[in-house]
Amino acid sequence: MTNSAMVFPGMGPTDYGELAKFVMINPSARALFAEADAAAGFRILPAFRDAEGDYSLPAQLAFLVGSLALAQWADRQDPSPRLLAAGPSFGAKPLCAYVGSLSVADTVAMTVGLAELGERYFAEHHQGLVTASFARVSKASLQPLLDRLTADGHWHEMACYVDEEFLMLTLAEDNLAAFQADIRSLGGFPLYAMRPPMHASIFGDLRQAALDDVLAPLTFTDPTIPVVHDSTGEILRTGEQIRDLVLSTYTSPVRWPRVVETLQQHDITDVVVAGSDALFSRVPCTVRNFTVLAASPRRALRPAA
Repeated sequence: MTNSAMVFPGMGPTDYGELAKFVMINPSARALFAEADAAAGFRILPAFRDAEGDYSLPAQLAFLVGSLALAQWADRQDPSPRLLAAGPSFGAKPLCAYVGSLSVADTVAMTVGLAELGERYFAEHHQGLVTASFARVSKASLQPLLDRLTADGHWHEMACYVDEEFLMLTLAEDNLAAFQADIRSLGGFPLYAMRPPMHASIFGDLRQAALDDVLAPLTFTDPTIPVVHDSTGEILRTGEQIRDLVLSTYTSPVRWPRVVETLQQHDITDVVVAGSDALFSRVPCTVRNFTVLAASPRRALRPAA
């Protein structure tokens, strides 16, 4: 007997060919994309194929709907009930539909609205900030570098704790090269820098605009299964809490180890990570503590054993 949880990962690059093939051969995925196409007002997969950038609106919608379709696929492979769900960062969006807090159509509409709002906002604000990711450096080892940034008058804020030695920091792009050199001096490994930046308390006005302009007209119903907050590790059981979870992604850091702790406290042994993911399904704090099914398009395309 296993106790399983469904996890929707933060957004990363998605291979168009693999996703399109999965949708082509999977009737439920085709139906889900047709429903989402109607809500979006355009065909998502062709738009995704032709769009530029890994985080364009079509890319966001393709990741969103693809994640939901892969969750459905995983549920058919193992129909035992999921006891909890989590959705770090962008994963909070497909989570809303999976747990029934929003319909698929409303989830698509929300994603479109938030993407357009974010594009307008960051065209005018915080253009000099990036979110830098890096590995093989603990928070304790990092602290002297953060203290130096503070002493030099440079604003910065932790954006994501993916694992004990996989972190993300939002800082001024002008300070990025020196910071990455310092990370290397500690034996760390700088990875990518994301633009626009994310998960910082200074984005409170964006959070308020997201509530006023996009989320306020939507009715969030209580989730069908409890949800783990991606920053606090708190258990969420109401529609209002799910709405606030979506909003908190703007201003609160992701703390994946806290999610892992909560899953362990609720005797979760297996996690399904639904979507194209090279992060949450692979980091040590996940694979060390759970049996992981990475429900990616590539995995779903394999012949059944």
